[in-house]
Amino acid sequence: MRTTIFFDISSELFFVVDVKKLKFEYVNKNVTELLGYSAERLINTEFLDFVHPDDRKRTLAFIKNEKESRFPFTNRYVNSKGESVFIRWLNCKKDKGTDLYYLNAVDITDLNEALITSQELAEENQRTKEELKTLLSLLAHDLKAPLKHISAFLSILREEETDLKEDSRDLIIRSIKACAYAGSIVDGVNLLSK
Repeated sequence: MRTTIFFDISSELFFVVDVKKLKFEYVNKNVTELLGYSAERLINTEFLDFVHPDDRKRTLAFIKNEKESRFPFTNRYVNSKGESVFIRWLNCKKDKGTDLYYLNAVDITDLNEALITSQELAEENQRTKEELKTLLSLLAHDLKAPLKHISAFLSILREEETDLKEDSRDLIIRSIKACAYAGSIVDGVNLLSK
């Protein structure tokens, strides 16, 4: 049959499904290669047996609500190795006068795995940001109090010790300013932590 050549050279997955029997009537070679089952096995077995157990109920509901069902639709199948395969159903056309539906789909397993990896990385990034904020907040708190104490001690020393040499007074004033500057840096770090 010439049309099977067309279906077999396409990169898409093609199916003819009998919705009453819940069986495939036809699958192209891409389907057999993806799932790892022969076309004969796929055609002679109720297709829900190949659907991932967690997706069977949702898949059956999608099929039964044909008027409300919207494409694209994604579900998982289990290949011959027991691995989950994500299939994105794109289009469906009913054959008038029969229970047959013509469907095309694509394998999005790699895309889905990349999406999961991306989500995991985003979650890890968020956890790292939260940990960094906590660390910065603790660091700012732990540095702010000693700087205030040093600055206060130096101010008292400058006020009460009247017989200090000019160089010593200058050193105390520079130290107080340095504490104030360090305090402003700590305040900036504290703002970053929020």
